Amino acid sequence: MPYFDAPMVAEVTGTTVGAVERCIGRTIIAPNPNSRYPLRVHEEIRRLVRHAGSTVKGGWSDYDWNKAAIALLKEAHSRYLSAKTVADTAEKEGRPRNDGPVTEAIVLGLTVALQEGVFDDWLSLAVRQAPTIRGLASLLPNPTQENSRDPASALVRHVQALALPTSEAIPILSSLWNHSDHGSRAVTRSSGLWLAYRLRSVCRFQESLDQLQGLITDWCDGDALDLKLLHSQVATTFRMERLYGQALEYRTRTLGVDDVGSPEFKDSCWRDHGFVQHERGEYEDRIDRSKSARYRLELRTSFLRQKLFSGEDCRVEASMLLDKSVEMAMPDFQMSCLHTLGAFQLARPSDLANTIHRMQQLLPQYHGWSSQIGELLTLRAFLTGDPEDLATASQTLPKFEIRPYSCILTEVLLDYLGSPWPTTGQPEEWLIPYEEVCTNWRQVAEGVVERAKSLA
Repeated sequence: MPYFDAPMVAEVTGTTVGAVERCIGRTIIAPNPNSRYPLRVHEEIRRLVRHAGSTVKGGWSDYDWNKAAIALLKEAHSRYLSAKTVADTAEKEGRPRNDGPVTEAIVLGLTVALQEGVFDDWLSLAVRQAPTIRGLASLLPNPTQENSRDPASALVRHVQALALPTSEAIPILSSLWNHSDHGSRAVTRSSGLWLAYRLRSVCRFQESLDQLQGLITDWCDGDALDLKLLHSQVATTFRMERLYGQALEYRTRTLGVDDVGSPEFKDSCWRDHGFVQHERGEYEDRIDRSKSARYRLELRTSFLRQKLFSGEDCRVEASMLLDKSVEMAMPDFQMSCLHTLGAFQLARPSDLANTIHRMQQLLPQYHGWSSQIGELLTLRAFLTGDPEDLATASQTLPKFEIRPYSCILTEVLLDYLGSPWPTTGQPEEWLIPYEEVCTNWRQVAEGVVERAKSLA
């Protein structure tokens, strides 16, 4: 056991808690500070016992070690399920959610798996639903050369990759996807999916589409839920590339007109055209359907933009979600919250500058760029009409060959203000004439600006 408490030892070994507590008084036990599991065996003692083998009195064979490791992995799973149930229940009842026990149970399971060469598929699912990837990655031991081909090693490297900025994550995810000799199909598939996500986050849309199609062709094995996810992500990638006709056609062709997610997807496409009103019931339903606390937080932070543009005063919610996003070490969620708060500060230049500075500090942990900073600065220029503000906004614009849907408002306003963003020649498929798209977004911007002026 890398670390433990008395009930864990009793459960794994089949002895009593009292016997364990009596053993804890011996000098071989050391404190394990700042952990939910307060005890550990001195590292040198662990090494000596492990290498003594079964030839000494009370020594363990490799079989004994493996059996104990499997039992400990099972106990870690039990603690994970219990902690997740407690945290999910608290969230549903409107009480503060404590994800510390959830994360520590995942860390315990992965540490045991990595150090002892055992594995169980619950670890892959737990990582998918982990409350924080960066928080999880910071607590995990690094794989060694000896265990580099084990499934646990691949899963740890997968977690560590997801905690990195996109430019650093893509090569690692690509390696895990292309070299699947670690034996975990779940890790290979997850790395392949996240590779597609990270590629499109930096506007490498065709590579992302190719990656998703490869997953559909070679990795679904007839799993209907998996196939549905991948098809929906292909449609989402078309949408991000502003190919709305292809996005809707692909989703309808592959998932059907009666798919439960179709109305939401159509609404999202129309929102990109400046029709920003949203249904609160739809928003709550999506959150309730998610089994992942991290994804629920992602939904709540991303929906702030819709609330902002539809005229809702969501400053209190944005501040609360920002605190939670900082706690969970999620820079992309923090960016969404700061963007919302910044939109209410457009007529208060000092406050806006402080918010944008906080956003810029997050960029190294993020994808290296953000459409949200340029959008705020462009909205500021739209409010003031000041050429200096317009020049500042123009200087923040990324130089992508293909720009994503998140840049539409910025492009519309820059063109209106007489400083158009240089065209890229990228193909686009709008659902209405582009002039109407521009009119819609200018009206949205006018509403944001007027509300900001009232708070000056």
